[in-house]
Amino acid sequence: MSRVTRTTRLCLVGAVLGLLLGGEEAVRKLLQVCFTAPGCGSCRAFSHVLPLLQRRADEKQRAGYALQLSVFEIDTGSNMGLANELEVVDLPALLLYINGEYHRPLQAAPEAESLYMAVVRGTTEPALEPP
Repeated sequence: MSRVTRTTRLCLVGAVLGLLLGGEEAVRKLLQVCFTAPGCGSCRAFSHVLPLLQRRADEKQRAGYALQLSVFEIDTGSNMGLANELEVVDLPALLLYINGEYHRPLQAAPEAESLYMAVVRGTTEPALEPP
């Protein structure tokens, strides 16, 4: 049995995120990935807010803010392999990627503005080791 190294895992995750974005956009935008599950009450709250967050980020970008954010929700039930590779244990899990690279987890209330500000703060904080 072959071992999956951290480098292999990061390449796999980068490839999957690239596919989710439709190609090279992963290196041009910030990504906020939210791992959820259908039976998780907190996840449902975030599921309702994520489209509002994307609209808020789009509004800010049109207003001249430099932050280009793409928001994705990943159902761990349908994507258990990816959740396992990223060692997602607690749900909902909010992860920030910058230039296609893992940056850090995020914590915020399930409100569009709180999530947006968590992304802004996350971009100013140093990157953490990938899971």
